[in-house]
Amino acid sequence: MKRYMKAFVIVIVITMTMSLNVFADTITPRVSLIPCPGCGSAIRTQEKRTLAHSGERFSCIHGYSSGFDHYRVYEVKYVGKCSKCGYDYEYDAGEEHIIFKCDNGAI
Repeated sequence: MKRYMKAFVIVIVITMTMSLNVFADTITPRVSLIPCPGCGSAIRTQEKRTLAHSGERFSCIHGYSSGFDHYRVYEVKYVGKCSKCGYDYEYDAGEEHIIFKCDNGAI
């Protein structure tokens, strides 16, 4: 009995460790490097999100005939500045809608 319990615990630990590694690989970075058009050195670019509002709701997308999904709307911008020549820019990437609540309990 003790041997089976030990084997079970080992399998659980290995499964949890592998799932953490898969999760870490799926995270997309929010910082990137692009070449500066002024001097050619690397500009560090960051994604900035600002909560615009959180009151949008649309019909449920989870297959329910009634109820709504509630969304938060973020304004997304990419900003960067060259550390050598001082060139800076801001690129407006639009809006991103992220669901945060379903009236039917699907989320």
